[in-house]
Amino acid sequence: MLQRGCRDHRSGWDAVARPGRSKAVLESVWFEAMPDNEISVTNEYVAGSVVVQEAVFSGTHTGNLAAPNGLVVPPTGRHVQAPYVDILVVEGDQIASDHLYWDQVELLTQLGLMPAEPLAAEG
Repeated sequence: MLQRGCRDHRSGWDAVARPGRSKAVLESVWFEAMPDNEISVTNEYVAGSVVVQEAVFSGTHTGNLAAPNGLVVPPTGRHVQAPYVDILVVEGDQIASDHLYWDQVELLTQLGLMPAEPLAAEG
């Protein structure tokens, strides 16, 4: 459970936790878009109250993906594998801070929403 007032700093997202709002609720947009998703933690480091996880989110885009700007990306049917790093600060049994970083361009490319090759510069 996120602490009241905890900032959830996601690439493109900046949500403030409210009482009773769990991390799963904040991630539900991804779970709706890719219901067959799997998360594989590849490394985990703990130093005091700080936990750093390296992981890979994978799934097939079969549901609507709600973007932070309110647009909805319809299903592409594409399978993605998106590595990410999550840095958490834990106080007691609650997450006081959560910073999640991933390569948005790579994910958009895998979804077919950006070109795989750089566009040639006009000269």
